[in-house]
Amino acid sequence: MLGTGILSKSPHCYQDNNFKVENGDILLDVGCAEAIFALDCISKVSKAYLFEYLHKWHRPLERTFAPYNDKCILVKKLVDDKTNKMSTKLIDAIDTDLIKTSHFFVKMDIEGYEKTVIKGNDDFFKSAKVKLSCCTYHRQDDAQAIEALLKGMGYKTRFSDGYMLPYQLNGIHYPYFRHGVIYAQNY
Repeated sequence: MLGTGILSKSPHCYQDNNFKVENGDILLDVGCAEAIFALDCISKVSKAYLFEYLHKWHRPLERTFAPYNDKCILVKKLVDDKTNKMSTKLIDAIDTDLIKTSHFFVKMDIEGYEKTVIKGNDDFFKSAKVKLSCCTYHRQDDAQAIEALLKGMGYKTRFSDGYMLPYQLNGIHYPYFRHGVIYAQNY
């Protein structure tokens, strides 16, 4: 055990002591991959939606979350601004009654498409009670653009501690250090 609180100070943490999944929340893990975050929170949530398009994760997710079939739903689609065979809007994937009556914790790490998904799902983000933990380091302007978008929808926002130095195959570009995650809440 490190004992220094270093992990809670990471710029890529989806939660901190003041912004976290609460008992009874509904978790939307958008871009869940292996769903370590969802697994860590599963005992607290009343329901968990795991959104993962990549087929390579489906079987491992099904096996990992088999003991939680009563409250876990694997959605094998991209989250996008439309619902079709390959993609879904958040509002179309979730029971309408839940949207009106529940608190949601949305974790979003979708490799630079966060801004597009927030814009394309503004109906959900405006109508549901949401805490959003969203990556902001994939694209150069994500932190500022996503913060402005969320504030425009009435969310209170702040960033995780510290900054990240995202290294890309074609080198690093200004701004060299970026905010890792934005925490936003509308209730």
